[in-house]
Amino acid sequence: MDKDKLKYQQKYWAQLNKMAILTRPRLGKKNWIGLTTLYKREIYRFFKIYIQTIFAPVITTLVFFIIFSL
Repeated sequence: MDKDKLKYQQKYWAQLNKMAILTRPRLGKKNWIGLTTLYKREIYRFFKIYIQTIFAPVITTLVFFIIFSL
């Protein structure tokens, strides 16, 4: 029984070593899908918090100009 267990463990570790080899990611359709998804999420996030994204910096800049232009 110990021999079977040892064979199983050796086979298991051999498979893990094969899976652990780092390879360069392939460029192809999957990367375009990821890029498109990231782009859509960021655009959605931008429109969801557009007040914080656009109006807050504009107001801060205006206050800066008002204070330091006097």
